[in-house]
Amino acid sequence: QATTTDFWGAMKKVGGPSTYVLGGAFNCGKAQPAQVAAVSHGCPAAIFEKINILNTVAEVGK
Repeated sequence: QATTTDFWGAMKKVGGPSTYVLGGAFNCGKAQPAQVAAVSHGCPAAIFEKINILNTVAEVGK
């Protein structure tokens, strides 16, 4: 885990438009009571060096 400035400071390269991927979900996961709202976030590929990225899929069940 790292601070925001450590994380972004570890980014060495950003991909171009051809590496852009849009991901989404049907539930934004905010509000009480829960509200259904489709959301999406996109980003290009990026290369980071010497930073630990938490892999929540790998952490499940530990």
